[in-house]
Amino acid sequence: MTKCLGPWKLTYLILGPLSLSGINPLLGSTADSKVHITYHWHLHQPLYWPAPLKPGGPVQTALQSIQNKAQGGGLYPGSPVPHPENRLAEGDVGAYDPVFTKEDRVRIYQERGFDSLKALSVYPNAGVQISYTGSLIENIKSFGESQTYGYRHHWAQGYQDASRMTTQQGQPRADLVGITFHHGLAPLLPRAVFRKELLLQQETQRQQWGRVSQGFFPPELAFSKEMIPELKAAGYQWSFVPAHHIARATANYLEVAPEPSSSTWNTDPPNKSDLQNPAVPKPQWWSGTLDGRGATLPVPLAYMPHHAIYTDPSSGNQESLIIVPADDILGYQDGYGTMGTDSIDRFLAPFAKETSRPLLVVMAHDGDNAWGGGYSYYFESVPQFAQAATARGYQMTTVASYLKQNPVPLDAQVHVEDGSWVNPEGDFGGPAFAKWLFPPMRSPSDPQYKETDPKSYVDIEKGFSASLKSWSAIIAGANNCETAEQIFGTDKVRISQILQPIAANPAEMCWHYYLAGLDSGFTYYGDALDDEVKPGLALVHAKSQAKLIFNNEQSQQKDPLIADQTPPSFLKLQRWPYNPGGKGWGMTTRWRPIGFRGAEPHSRDFYVWTLAHDISGVKSAKVYVRQSLTGRTSPLGDHLLYRGGPEVSPWKPVPMTRRSFDPAERGQPPQQGLNYFIQASELADLYWAKIQGFSKVLVDYYMESEDAMGNLVKSPISHVWVD
Repeated sequence: MTKCLGPWKLTYLILGPLSLSGINPLLGSTADSKVHITYHWHLHQPLYWPAPLKPGGPVQTALQSIQNKAQGGGLYPGSPVPHPENRLAEGDVGAYDPVFTKEDRVRIYQERGFDSLKALSVYPNAGVQISYTGSLIENIKSFGESQTYGYRHHWAQGYQDASRMTTQQGQPRADLVGITFHHGLAPLLPRAVFRKELLLQQETQRQQWGRVSQGFFPPELAFSKEMIPELKAAGYQWSFVPAHHIARATANYLEVAPEPSSSTWNTDPPNKSDLQNPAVPKPQWWSGTLDGRGATLPVPLAYMPHHAIYTDPSSGNQESLIIVPADDILGYQDGYGTMGTDSIDRFLAPFAKETSRPLLVVMAHDGDNAWGGGYSYYFESVPQFAQAATARGYQMTTVASYLKQNPVPLDAQVHVEDGSWVNPEGDFGGPAFAKWLFPPMRSPSDPQYKETDPKSYVDIEKGFSASLKSWSAIIAGANNCETAEQIFGTDKVRISQILQPIAANPAEMCWHYYLAGLDSGFTYYGDALDDEVKPGLALVHAKSQAKLIFNNEQSQQKDPLIADQTPPSFLKLQRWPYNPGGKGWGMTTRWRPIGFRGAEPHSRDFYVWTLAHDISGVKSAKVYVRQSLTGRTSPLGDHLLYRGGPEVSPWKPVPMTRRSFDPAERGQPPQQGLNYFIQASELADLYWAKIQGFSKVLVDYYMESEDAMGNLVKSPISHVWVD
């Protein structure tokens, strides 16, 4: 039985004179019938070593890695230990606790979810959403087929049975929602890569569960509206998002939460360009924090599904996706200890009775990584909470049942700021995804570095970070695989062969190897064990397959690159500082204030930067910049379109400067935890432009990049308020 990981205390802060009238502690709130509650359970493990055991074979599963190390394999020049370095099972060589033989994991990866769900089936519409990644499926399937470590041949039976249970509304009680197959961090993936991850996961779900959900759970709950076109194209109708990224986009957020703390914003404050949601009266906000992770949330705004809208900057066409907020406070609490309905009674229910739709409280936790992975959670906490909630008049539900009962009106629209849930250590849901993409940092030996000045820590032009280096491999791999597919023929690339290569062609094998290096944990942990080499390792094997196609083209074409019709691949545009002329806080400032508590603000000058790569070479990269002419602080209308209009100035191009990476670089001074004993033959380059001359104005910007063959790509338009 898994126990709670030590003592904890959930702290609440009520913002304003919250009225609790109408609550009878015995009978429940007068608004009880308008509070619906559901769970999300997340289950994931990566393919720990994204490489085949034999040349041309599939990527090795965890079982194969264990067996390979036991036979003396997994050794590489430049490293003294076998790889993967993780201890994958009891008896396996490696570091940390064994991954797959922990009893709670053996159970939850097989039947425990189904067994727990039975306790919820006594309630008409109760159920859960479950994200079970394709990479985890590949691992557990290999254990099940060999019937090792307590895994059975029919390991999937529990979740198959669970998915067939239905609510009174006819919806699955266990909705096995979509996710990226390899747990790639969706907002940062190039669109073609994101698309492959979605399709792979759906193919796996059809094979294992017999159905594909209309719902999506982004890994780390990391979301950006730029994901909407691909989600819609894949058939998804709704996606979870972190509730606090709706809160942080609310017009009066910085009035309600003016200072950083573990229960407000323990990262950069939101940029004014994102404050697009209507103000919510101060008495309707509440804050909570647990283990340094918390949020400040408005009721009912952060507890109702809405539509999020993405506008195509070329055509002006709009696509809508239903977004379902997951409670950052209660979700984290749910994963770390038993809980009652006190928070819902005190802070949520009093404001439900005035709404046209019920509140939807989603408690999403990070699966088997904490107390929420154990027996006590599934067989004690879940049924006890459901019983207590029902006694209060709340309705246990599923997202699909809620949406069927309460369709989202077309005019119920909301803006969602970029970012993840508050769970990640240090990042705490920052809008720039710093835990997975730490900006390049200045060397302490640099004369411009000053320990007492947090504004000096980041150096876009010359700095280094391990995660940045990993993303340079990811972006290079994206262009290799996308170009290989384009040259070989998109109609010849089969998702089934990328998933399980039996008679796969080189383009399919390129994707198969490359995608296995995308796991968000590889960049999250950075220099832990051998994580720093995994994206590059995946690229090495992917490139070997792409070259089979490129070399064949070279032998048949007078110009070896004439077949390349794929534009450069690039990383989602980044900005430093996040709030030009304004405030900074969090990981990148080491929690030292910038722009408040007497400290000087950031410079109004800011960098726009990205990583870009093309097999033919990147010929040019430019940032196009314009400003608002209306005085507005957030974008609307002309700001959303390349063509602009009277509300904005003409675009001004700013050339981007290119910087290449040394494959062996470990920073200055070298970071001791890094060992690039495997090096990719090519990496994406960093491109940056310094934007100057703006003050107290809304600025739009995008990147345009062209390769040596004239293939052109534009990024989506980004927006920033320069203070």
